[in-house]
Amino acid sequence: ARVGFGTCLAQVLSSLPIVSTEAVLDSLEKSTRVSGSLSGAEERDLMFGRLFGYVAIIRSGRLGSEAYSEDTASVTKCCETILAGLMTLFRKRKWIEESTTEAILDLIYAVPPKLVSSCILPKVSGPLLGQSPSPAAQRAAAAGVGDLAAIAAAEAAARAGPNPDDAEARPAPIEELEHFTPAQLMFTIGLENYARETLGAALGESSGDAGDGEAKKGSRHVKKLKKAVLRGLPTKRIVTVDTLTLLRKPLLAACRGYPKVHRVWTYVLGAIFSLNSNRELHSSRFPALSAEKEALLQGFVDLIDSALLPAIGPGDAVASRGGKTAEKSTDEAQIQMSSRKPSNERRSVAFALSCELLRQSPAELFPTALSRRMVQSLVSCRGKKESQLYALAGATIGKWVAAVGPSTTPGGGPV
Repeated sequence: ARVGFGTCLAQVLSSLPIVSTEAVLDSLEKSTRVSGSLSGAEERDLMFGRLFGYVAIIRSGRLGSEAYSEDTASVTKCCETILAGLMTLFRKRKWIEESTTEAILDLIYAVPPKLVSSCILPKVSGPLLGQSPSPAAQRAAAAGVGDLAAIAAAEAAARAGPNPDDAEARPAPIEELEHFTPAQLMFTIGLENYARETLGAALGESSGDAGDGEAKKGSRHVKKLKKAVLRGLPTKRIVTVDTLTLLRKPLLAACRGYPKVHRVWTYVLGAIFSLNSNRELHSSRFPALSAEKEALLQGFVDLIDSALLPAIGPGDAVASRGGKTAEKSTDEAQIQMSSRKPSNERRSVAFALSCELLRQSPAELFPTALSRRMVQSLVSCRGKKESQLYALAGATIGKWVAAVGPSTTPGGGPV
């Protein structure tokens, strides 16, 4: 699990076709097998070693469309083996859930859409999307344990003929988002991005071509997969102004483990600013945001203020935009939401998020991105040398200055 070994393996696999993927997987399984006699640190090294091995194979291109067309059976088998291994790691320890979820998203983005629909989605829809088994699967499971009513229902369904909806898993209701883990939320947002952007781009590219029969067939399959993915989500769009309150609990849970900032925050920010092809925030500032994105930015900042930062004080809860005092009802709601003093972990995450918001937001939206409560919280930490966040507050101020830039002002002119 040493740094760089996975990158080297990915380069070897992409450069030397003579090395069999199946042989690498077999060697990886044997050399990273966990036994009961190992210490916690040894077990952790082996688990991460196996994870890095899977990621190396995924990123080597061995499972892509070209390899799939040359040897469908082999690529399908390797995809199933890697997914099974990743799901085993995901269930084994909480501390590896985030990294494993990211690897599963890597796998989805790397393999052809046919493998996503046939091999991956059926296996991950329950544990990562919170979907319920299809009615047909539920009847089969109940009939398998001798449930007479289920047996009768299965016979009636068989007489009625095939029903496509009967075979589909049921998406989690939107209210369940509140009970998602950070890893589940991250995966759900990532899958939505895959459907809307990656599959959407593939459909856009193919729609302009007349193409041959095989290309048209592939386009139909991509379109069908996109619809299936979006239909399986708890709601059409996961991160909106209306769903932010439901995301509060999983995002609070994501604050544990600082100084590492959980990747789910990047995916949520991506709903405002979009992500690049590597599923990272763009390096350059956005020149402008749509009205919908501006509202989402405001809602996200309000969420940070109320969930991660301490209340300013009675009668002093402030609307982020423009620094104007909010109405009394808003005051009371924000103070009530912040009644429990946030932990240092939460405030630290809030400071890290504020740097990203300033780096990404258009200059005219700086007053929105950097709320009064954020500034006062940071000043409070920096004003007390005995504060555990004193050094972090100073470093954050430096990052704010760097994020704003020497020639960027809300008016667009030089400082």
